Amino acid sequence: MKKRRLSLQKKVGVGMTEEEFNNLASEGKIGRVGLEESLRLLASGLNFELEKVENSISPKLTDEALINGFS
Repeated sequence: MKKRRLSLQKKVGVGMTEEEFNNLASEGKIGRVGLEESLRLLASGLNFELEKVENSISPKLTDEALINGFS
């Protein structure tokens, strides 16, 4: 994780509690912006018709301290 820039680490929730992550996720303030749009653009370029797109987000938890290289 320490090779990723700090802004990306924050955007994906590194160092947050599960509660903090879930609160931001429910507010749409964390996660991959544009993921669904990118998928739809790719499908369109391949002339592939999508019936349905589902997007979800959930935390990956650890009891170990993560070294981010910025602190």
